[in-house]
Amino acid sequence: MKKKYLLIVISFLTGTIQLLDAQTLSHNFNNGSLGPFYECSTQSPNYSQVVNSRVKTHWQESSYNGSRSTKGAEFCANNWDTTKEGWMGFTMNLGPDYPTNKTAGIAQIFQFYSSTFWSWAALINIMNGDLQITHRSNGGTSGNTNAVIYSNFPKNTNMDIIIHFVLSASNAGLIQIWVNGVSRYYANNINFGYAESWSNDVQSSQYSYVDLKLGQYNYDDANYTNNETRTVYYDNVTWYDGSNGYSIVDPSGGGSSANFRLVKRNATGFAMDGGSGGSNGQSIELYNNINHANLTWTEINRGGGYYSYQKLNTNYCIDGGNGGANGQDVYLWTCSDNNQNQHWLKINAGNGHYRLQKRNASGYSIDGGNGGTSNQNVYLWSSSSTTQNQQWRFDGVSTAKSAEQKTEAEELTENSNAFNVYPNPVNNELNIKLNDYYDEETFIALYSIHGQKITQVKPSNHEVKLDLSRLHSGVYILMVNNKSESLTKKIVKL
Repeated sequence: MKKKYLLIVISFLTGTIQLLDAQTLSHNFNNGSLGPFYECSTQSPNYSQVVNSRVKTHWQESSYNGSRSTKGAEFCANNWDTTKEGWMGFTMNLGPDYPTNKTAGIAQIFQFYSSTFWSWAALINIMNGDLQITHRSNGGTSGNTNAVIYSNFPKNTNMDIIIHFVLSASNAGLIQIWVNGVSRYYANNINFGYAESWSNDVQSSQYSYVDLKLGQYNYDDANYTNNETRTVYYDNVTWYDGSNGYSIVDPSGGGSSANFRLVKRNATGFAMDGGSGGSNGQSIELYNNINHANLTWTEINRGGGYYSYQKLNTNYCIDGGNGGANGQDVYLWTCSDNNQNQHWLKINAGNGHYRLQKRNASGYSIDGGNGGTSNQNVYLWSSSSTTQNQQWRFDGVSTAKSAEQKTEAEELTENSNAFNVYPNPVNNELNIKLNDYYDEETFIALYSIHGQKITQVKPSNHEVKLDLSRLHSGVYILMVNNKSESLTKKIVKL
C-alpha cells in the first residue's frame, strides 16, 4: 500500500484533494497481462499472476514469517479509487487444493481513512467452506456484522460475484452481493465504512476513499497447516465508480468493456445516436433516449484517463476529426488504438455527469448544442466547465435484446394471454394469474437476462405471488411451463 500512501502525502502537502475521476476498469486477461492491475500485499514465493488467461493467486504456508505481506496473494488496480459508491464484478474459482476448514479474505472494500489508518470496510471471506461477508460501520473495528452469503461454496467451479456498496455515516449506506445472478446479501440504510467525520455523508477528508482488492488474504495464521498451499483463480474483473453499475460489472458478459448510453444533461430525453449500422464519416446526432443498439456505446480504456467509445456491434468509434474547431463534426470512424481523434478525457462535471475532452485538441469537447431534438447534430465546441451542453450522463446498459430488436415470434410469445402478471413494472411483489394455463405439471421459473435461473416454484393453484424485493433493478424473463408448452413474459423490476 506504499504507493497509495505517497499519493496521500503529496495531496496533503499541496493543500489539494487529488481523488481520481470516476472510472471503469475491465480486464478478461486474455492478452496474458495483469495490467492495469498489479500485485499488492504479496511477497515471493506467493504470487498473483496471469496463467492461461486468468489470474492465479498462489499462497504457501512455508512463506509465512509473521508479516502482513506473507499472508497475502493479492492484486489491486493501478491508480483507481472510488469515493462514495462503487461496484466490483469478477469470476472466482477455488482451486482443488483449497482447504475447507480454513478462513481467508478473497475480496476487500479497502478504505483509506487517515494518513495513519487504512483497513478493510468489508471483507468477503471463505470460512469453513462457506462464502461469508464481514462489514464494519462508523470508524471502528468493533461491532462487525457477519453473514453467510453462500453455504458450501463449491471448489473447482467458476462462480460469478457482483458487489455493490455505498459508504455512509448517517444510516444511508448499502451493501449488496449477487452470486451467479442471484441476490445473496442485501443490507440497506446502514452505517458503512470509516465515515464518522463526514457531515451528512459529504466527504470532508482527503483520506476517505476506497480501493477494491482481490486475491487471498490468509489471516488465519493460528490455523495454518505445515506446507499447505491455497490457490484461487480470478477472471473477468470489472471495477466501476458510480451508480447503476450492475450490467457494467456483470462478469457473465465475459469481462467485456462497459456499455453506456450517453445522455445529455440538460435534455435527458435525448442521447448520442450513431445511426443504423456504421461507416466512416457517419454523423453522430441526438435521438430519443431509448434502449437501442444505435444509442449504446462500449467504453474502451486507452490509459491515462482517456477512453474511446465504440458503437455496439460495430467496429466504429466516436471520432472528432483532425485538430479542433467550433462546430467541427463528430462522427463514426473505424476504431484504432492509436488514433487520438478517438481518445476522450473523462472530466467529472458532478452528479454523475462527465465532459468528454478531445485528447489532441484539449480546447474542445463534445457538445450537443442547445436543448434537444431528434437528429440534432453533435459537434466539437470550445471546452467549458459550466455549459451543460457538454455534460453527459453515463447510463449503464446491458447488451440484451431491446424491444426494437426482438423477432415477431418473441413478441407474440411475450404478449401471450395464457397467463397474466401484475404489476409490471414491479417494485416488490409480482402477482401471476395462470388462467387456463395451469395443470398438474405447471412450474414457474424466473431468469436473468443472461439466462441464469434465479428461482423456480411449483404452483398449487391458479394464482402465485413472487417476492422480487431483493432483486436489482432491470429486465427479467418469467417462464411458465405446463405439460404441453412453455411461454415467457418480460418482467421489469424497478
